[in-house]
Amino acid sequence: MRSRIIGIASGTALLIGTVGAYSDTSAQAQTVLHGRKTTSTSSTAYVVNYNEGKGTVTPIDTATNTADPVIRVGVEPYTIAVAPNGQTAYLASLAGTVTPIDTATNTKGQVIRVGGQPSVIMVTPDSSTVYVLSDGAGENSNVVRPIHTATNKVGRPIPVGNDPIAGAFSPDGQTLYVVSEVAGTVTPINTTTNKAAQPITVGSQPNAIAITPDGQTAFVTDYASKTVTPIDLTTNTAGSPINVGYLPTAIVITPDGQMAYVADESGTVTPIYVSTLSAGTPIQAGRGPSSMAVTPDGSTVYVVDNSGNTITPIDVATNTADPAIKVGYHPDAIVLTTDGSTAYVVNYQRYSHTTLGSVTPVDTATNTADPAIAVGESPQSIAITP
Repeated sequence: MRSRIIGIASGTALLIGTVGAYSDTSAQAQTVLHGRKTTSTSSTAYVVNYNEGKGTVTPIDTATNTADPVIRVGVEPYTIAVAPNGQTAYLASLAGTVTPIDTATNTKGQVIRVGGQPSVIMVTPDSSTVYVLSDGAGENSNVVRPIHTATNKVGRPIPVGNDPIAGAFSPDGQTLYVVSEVAGTVTPINTTTNKAAQPITVGSQPNAIAITPDGQTAFVTDYASKTVTPIDLTTNTAGSPINVGYLPTAIVITPDGQMAYVADESGTVTPIYVSTLSAGTPIQAGRGPSSMAVTPDGSTVYVVDNSGNTITPIDVATNTADPAIKVGYHPDAIVLTTDGSTAYVVNYQRYSHTTLGSVTPVDTATNTADPAIAVGESPQSIAITP
């Protein structure tokens, strides 16, 4: 199964492995100050378990850090997104389907057939439309399919470049930017008309994207070029590439829009100063950084180290790494509660030499890991309600 690395600037936070990341830097998701969890609100995290292709979703009650009964969702589940209104989670399957899940009852709805091999699923900030990116082969490949959430009807496919691997909404939700890895392009899609504009050429094998909160600039990681390409979104033109570490895999932007952080396979995270489009000194963050998340107050970036079985907090004020936090085996994904009090880290294995997975809650006030929560086999991704 191929890894997916995605960075999204609007919507509800989602991350997907094996080495992928969705990072939400929208104003909507970044309004609550970082601090300890309160008892006034709770949310539900949804973990997708591949389970040898049989497919389940494990809901986790974040108030108690306990797993609720699994939801059986069918073959080859892959990635999940929660609508910003919190009412529905949408599960995409490699079998070419999308399954809506009612978050109030944790029951699945009628399966929606989209075709192709869905690799990324996203929901507009107003929760009106789901977009499914599909690669693979055949007539349903290399397209984006819109689903109207009021009716769950699938719209006409929107052609994009070869191998769509990531996407990001503009903060106002009016444009979806789709990254195509093999084509080396970013395709803007008008979400009102569902028409694609001229693709923007970036570096070699782009694989992740993040957009500044003001909607002015997109940053695209170019895996093979070892660069990040900035795109001026007022003109949809690519700027000069910024050199980063070896084989960049994930990117996040702080909520104030001042800094971007790029993780790469050499074990470093490169800070980028947005105002000058210049790179700072790389920060060591484990042996194999794979995905990242930034706290709502912008004080800390958490870096998942798939090789070292840890997450590393980076202090944004000083651009220094704090001590690594031990989690489970082969952590793949991370998501934060909307108040920033807890990070949930998906571990592909609960123990060594097993396919049973787990999720480790991490208290971000103390940077300590709580006991792992058992989930299903081979967990792939996670999303959380607002």
